[in-house]
Amino acid sequence: MREDSLDMEDRAGSRACECDGCDRVRRRIIEQLERLGERSLQVSKNLLFSLEIGGEELVLPVDLLVFDGGRPVLLVECVAGHLAVRERAALSKARLLPGGPVPLVMVANEADAVVVEVERGKEIAFGVDGLTSVLDKGFDAWRNPPKPSPETIERERRVLAAYGNLGCGGGRDLS
Repeated sequence: MREDSLDMEDRAGSRACECDGCDRVRRRIIEQLERLGERSLQVSKNLLFSLEIGGEELVLPVDLLVFDGGRPVLLVECVAGHLAVRERAALSKARLLPGGPVPLVMVANEADAVVVEVERGKEIAFGVDGLTSVLDKGFDAWRNPPKPSPETIERERRVLAAYGNLGCGGGRDLS
């Protein structure tokens, strides 16, 4: 059986969203992180997350992944349209990501954003600027979420099989 893997190479040209809206969202979030001056944070963009489901490989995009001390602490999904449409799939990615679970998810579009604590699925901050309140507490508050149970893993795999590759739709043919 194949291990789930995180491909750290840029996915440009494969599944990267090329819409201007998602690019602006990514830049704004990176700028916010830089303004906060968090010394140990590292940001990786345009990653691929591979997961085996039912004997088939499912390759899922991750727009931004923020690391603190080498550990993933924030997964960011950039979307066009309503945030709730992508929030559930983003939570599933965060729960199943190798090296995770990632404790926090941010789902953002050009107008709004929400930060969700992954363990409980609870929204804890709103707007890109809401990231400031989360980071003011430091990532230690969410440092070690428990590993998901086998039942949770199976449920999250089903969610990703159904909804994980929706993408933002930013002008691309999704058929």
